[in-house]
Amino acid sequence: MSEPVKKKKKNIWLIAAAALFLSACGKAEPLEEQPAQPSEVTEAAIETETAGGEAESESPVAGLAGAAEVKEESGWQPDEELARQKQNYSDVIARIVIPGTVIEELVFSSPYDDARYLNTDRDGKASSAGELFVERTYNRIDFADPVTIVYGHNMRSGKMFGYLQEYYQGVKDGISAGEAMKKYGTVEISTPEGTLTYKVFAAIPFDNRHILAGTDFTNTAAHVNFFTEIRKTRALGGYVDRSVAVVPKDKVLILSTCMPDHESRFLVFGKLTGAKTGEQTGNE
Repeated sequence: MSEPVKKKKKNIWLIAAAALFLSACGKAEPLEEQPAQPSEVTEAAIETETAGGEAESESPVAGLAGAAEVKEESGWQPDEELARQKQNYSDVIARIVIPGTVIEELVFSSPYDDARYLNTDRDGKASSAGELFVERTYNRIDFADPVTIVYGHNMRSGKMFGYLQEYYQGVKDGISAGEAMKKYGTVEISTPEGTLTYKVFAAIPFDNRHILAGTDFTNTAAHVNFFTEIRKTRALGGYVDRSVAVVPKDKVLILSTCMPDHESRFLVFGKLTGAKTGEQTGNE
């Protein structure tokens, strides 16, 4: 079976499987905006466009020359918890932490079945919570792609991404969405090679399209069009920091979970701004 046909069938299955996600979400509140800022997206994208309209993908922890405005830092120490879990579970690729929240979870990726961790836990047992996961059909597992998506269930217990929407809409703390983004403005991804730091710039309700299947982010025009759409979002219960420009050379992390209607998603976007790697300190 050809690769395009396999992907098409997989996409159909994933759309159907999205209805299985459990949800416990806070009430939506009106979108808040920062004062309009001059858009730098289109101009910057044109400047960074490569021949053929495509950009190469460099590993964030192996060399950040291809990423814009990223601060490389020394002093990295391996994540001991990640290393320990990696010994027990070969599909573990990272550990995600959102400082100030209870979200501190392992991220998995099956080399054989993208949907494995949708309703199966790390021990291979059926589980409505599943695990946080990355699809290898569409993403590398070193977070080196222009856009990497981590999926997780919205559990009533708060497990996985259960409180993601409540945190970023301010429901959890009784604050505005803008204040919430400042409070929870950093996402950290620990990998076996280093720790990546992302600045959160958007947290919005979104439709249920398969973003990576429908958008080639290595194409400059497609990249610019998508993030222009995000900047223009006016959905209820969303917040976008329009002072943050995203260009094709940036590395973006998206955290994706379900909304109460099971027909849409809640997405949190982060732009890679810092990395600590073992190569800089002699760590292996």
